[in-house]
Amino acid sequence: MATNYPSQKADKFLLRLPDGVRQRIAKEAESNNRTMTKEIVLRLQQSFETPAALPVAVQQAIEHEMEERGGTPEEAHVRLAHAAMANGGTLFHATITPETTLAQFHKMLAASKTVIPPDASIVFERKPVKGNR
Repeated sequence: MATNYPSQKADKFLLRLPDGVRQRIAKEAESNNRTMTKEIVLRLQQSFETPAALPVAVQQAIEHEMEERGGTPEEAHVRLAHAAMANGGTLFHATITPETTLAQFHKMLAASKTVIPPDASIVFERKPVKGNR
């Protein structure tokens, strides 16, 4: 007698992937000790549950850097940061959540004075409350 598994009743979806993406997923799945399906589903679920941590312009720059030079999003982000710093820029990104207190915000500003040059721009990102995106 054949055994039915819950996954056999799950929705199926045919997906076309750009060159190289399947290999990247396989590599990540193996390093995380997951199947490719589990890796894909987990990443999709996280993208819906977690608001983006970076501003859209930064995400687009990272995607462009990956298209041009390859690598992971983290590697592309580091390359962009190094390029900005090499050109005299300063990288400072702070996320403010609804749980951030005024005292914590003041501490961030005070700390920024010691690590950020006076002519640098500071960008604070306000992270929305879940459900109010």
